[in-house]
Amino acid sequence: MKNWGILALVLVVGLTACSRGGKTISTDQGSVTTSADDKTTTITTKEGSMTAGDNAVDISKLGVAIYPGAQQQQGSFAISGQTSSGQMVSFKTTDGFDKVYGWYKSQLPPAAQQMKMDANGTSFAQFVSGDKANATTIMITSKGATETDILITKSVTVPTPPGAQST
Repeated sequence: MKNWGILALVLVVGLTACSRGGKTISTDQGSVTTSADDKTTTITTKEGSMTAGDNAVDISKLGVAIYPGAQQQQGSFAISGQTSSGQMVSFKTTDGFDKVYGWYKSQLPPAAQQMKMDANGTSFAQFVSGDKANATTIMITSKGATETDILITKSVTVPTPPGAQST
């Protein structure tokens, strides 16, 4: 998407103008809509859309199971354009890193694990499933033994048909 500056401007104007939920502000560049509960904002332009907030990501479409009992955190987002889309959502659990890591390792194909490391009391693991056109990445991090963070990103790229111009 080319016009990130316009998108950012629409976001700033929209978030400022939409101080009460359930409103839409439209300009010649696009629109900004806030949900009735003021927890989600969607920006739409001719290049695509971006939704950010508590209900921005449909977790059933991430392509991976969510760790049992993990609580979704604020700040997820979804973005889509003519040829690609992406989603990002984070979760937190009070279970330790080894338990969460072991669960994801048992849920995903062996080739999905990209790395695992422990250093200075911090643990990190990354799994990637799918292919370049439809990939899901799971990053698990923990500092100490009382809390583990899980970040899941999903990216989808629609191939450009032969002979078509990409934008």
